[in-house]
Amino acid sequence: MLLFFGGLRPTQRLTRPDERFDLHDHGFVHHTGRGDRAVRWADVARVRHLGTYRDGGLVHSSGVDYRCVVELRDKSKIRFDTLTDRADVLGSKLVSGSE
Repeated sequence: MLLFFGGLRPTQRLTRPDERFDLHDHGFVHHTGRGDRAVRWADVARVRHLGTYRDGGLVHSSGVDYRCVVELRDKSKIRFDTLTDRADVLGSKLVSGSE
């Protein structure tokens, strides 16, 4: 199992280099290599934090210590983890913006 994650996580880091989030007054934009998706705050059904953000160490650098799932009203989901810069801050801001 550890070997699976050991190979998967670096691969994800290489395949998602352009992923980023831009926060705005009325929502956010999720940018990926496959395109951009604008999401209004009203379209966010729930934001779930999974795990605990721990800066540094192998668990953190592999992206498995903290994950965030943004569930939208259309039932789709946007997920990110500690491979996203400042994932903990981003998760908190998404919660604040959607309230």
